[in-house]
Amino acid sequence: MLTVFSLGILGFLFAAGTYIFCQRRWLKLSAIDLFVLSSGISFGAYSLVEAFVQKHFIINMELEPIVMIMVLFHAMLSTALIWTGLRAMSQENLHILNLRHMVKPWWQVGEAQQALLLVLSIVPIAYGLLKFGIIGYLRFGLIRYDEIAVYAPYWYTSILPFVPVLVYATALSAVAKLAYRNGNAVTWGILILSFIVCTLYGRRSIFYLILLSGIVWYFPRGNLFTLKKAKFFILLLCVIVVFSNIYQTYRQDILSASVNLVRSWDDVSSTMFNLQERIGPWFLNYLILDSETMPLFGNFILNAVKNAIPRVFWPGKVVYDEDLILADHYNLPPIDYPNNPFSTVMADFGILSLCVIPLLYLLVFASAAYFLMKFRKFPTLYLILSVMLLQFIVNIEESFYAAIFGLYRYGTVIVILYFSSLFTLKFFKMGVKTALKNNSLEQKLRKI
Repeated sequence: MLTVFSLGILGFLFAAGTYIFCQRRWLKLSAIDLFVLSSGISFGAYSLVEAFVQKHFIINMELEPIVMIMVLFHAMLSTALIWTGLRAMSQENLHILNLRHMVKPWWQVGEAQQALLLVLSIVPIAYGLLKFGIIGYLRFGLIRYDEIAVYAPYWYTSILPFVPVLVYATALSAVAKLAYRNGNAVTWGILILSFIVCTLYGRRSIFYLILLSGIVWYFPRGNLFTLKKAKFFILLLCVIVVFSNIYQTYRQDILSASVNLVRSWDDVSSTMFNLQERIGPWFLNYLILDSETMPLFGNFILNAVKNAIPRVFWPGKVVYDEDLILADHYNLPPIDYPNNPFSTVMADFGILSLCVIPLLYLLVFASAAYFLMKFRKFPTLYLILSVMLLQFIVNIEESFYAAIFGLYRYGTVIVILYFSSLFTLKFFKMGVKTALKNNSLEQKLRKI
């Protein structure tokens, strides 16, 4: 019972501290502060919820209270060190990463570009539905989303992780335009369609999209993190619960049940069952801290580097499963563990993770600031790259190393494709103009 009490108290302190932090940082809120918010939600608010929902599971596991305290304290300390280390960047970089500054080019993206981004996100989804019976994380056939890599071609599985980025980019640019420029009915339509597509990718995806949209929306309207604006978070909670009730009921196979949204929207039992069964983000951290095994000493990040090399350059590449590596090294059951930055780097470097993880985040944020500064005059490209950074920040319950290398990999591909399309379009226009001039000259000669 003491373990549950420790989890609840520390989770509440982490969540409350994060809320106060964001309230005071509102006028200078940056992408760096957004990481603190994401960490506070995953290890603060979610731990508080689990202390109530999973208390019987935690008691039956006979977890050590002191280790539980160390887990959350490690998460808090790591978050503080990351934020402090990132604040050491130059003032120019800090200004670029300021969210108000970051949002300004978003509303310059026109409705045509927004619609194009939305179409580009829907095409792979439609292909997956027609070819494999999968739409987002939902399935209509025999194949599950996590099995698609076995059946789908490499090019398709490579672009799938980028689809949510396009959806986020479309939605957030529409929100920015509505918040600052009073967009029209087309903007509203694009925004609504983006949210509908986003629901295909689960609760966390829609939760963070609503949260980011709320932050952008309230920038010109006052501090979101005040008691007066508490209605937004109450509404957010209600939306997530209702969506979770529907999503958890039909996520496995929509065709296996008669879909009835009216009956399922208030069925809290499916959500509660998922919360009771789902392992929290702190659990892997606990297993690593409670183990007497030595860390991997960089072997984890080395395998992540190998995984990040495209098959074009390494045809015989063997992909290493991070969960299996952790399970084998720490003598754990081979299951899907809830990864997070703190557990990944802790497994790799032990206590030195407190020094390593701020350096890794510093590398990511400094690189992001550099590229955002260089491509600010290209609104659509800037929108995609900045949203990629924000998604990397909020998706804290992901494989950390894979997320870092994926960020660089997809960022490089997008920049190449963007400028390639610009040059192609430019040469096409030049060709059209040349043809028109030649045609005009030919007509004049005929008249002579």
